[in-house]
Amino acid sequence: MAPLAGTVDGYRHRYAVCRDWNDLRWARRCVLKAGAVVVVGPGQSVSTGTCCGALTGDAKSACEASGEHYAANDIDWQVYIGSSHTRASNDPTKPADLMACVDAPIVDTLDTVTFASAP
Repeated sequence: MAPLAGTVDGYRHRYAVCRDWNDLRWARRCVLKAGAVVVVGPGQSVSTGTCCGALTGDAKSACEASGEHYAANDIDWQVYIGSSHTRASNDPTKPADLMACVDAPIVDTLDTVTFASAP
């Protein structure tokens, strides 16, 4: 996979990441261990209804008014790793124990993300 590069808005559009789902203020780099299962494939489209679906009241109205939506992307492939954010278990059969990750803040652009240590 290619390293992070470009603007946050560009990344959001390439990978169909709705603002309500993720504010894109953090990046995660992981090293997979033997036995990890991942899915790699093209991005799917996301409608305004999907982007705004979990919101209510004024937030939902504002989201719907923005018309946030993303087209399908078959060029920039995505990786899905189930439960990558959960690392509370010592059970090696659980996905979170099959990888080592390190997080870093996204300050301005994706080109400036610096990971303090290797996972």
